[in-house]
Amino acid sequence: MLAAWGGLIQTRPYRPQMLDGIVSVSDASGCDWASIGDLLASGHPRRPSRAGYDRSLQSFDLREYRNWLT
Repeated sequence: MLAAWGGLIQTRPYRPQMLDGIVSVSDASGCDWASIGDLLASGHPRRPSRAGYDRSLQSFDLREYRNWLT
């Protein structure tokens, strides 16, 4: 799965709560997560429209990110 929402996750109060549901589904399915290049300076995974073609996929720890976000 590709984590690619940028800082927008913090613009609406319901989005961090939705992430809890995504973590549950992700854990149940056993999928791996990736982000495009390094995380943004703000700590969020970059959006595809803001990433150059030269950036490779990086492993992304969704649980660690959720813990950091909350």
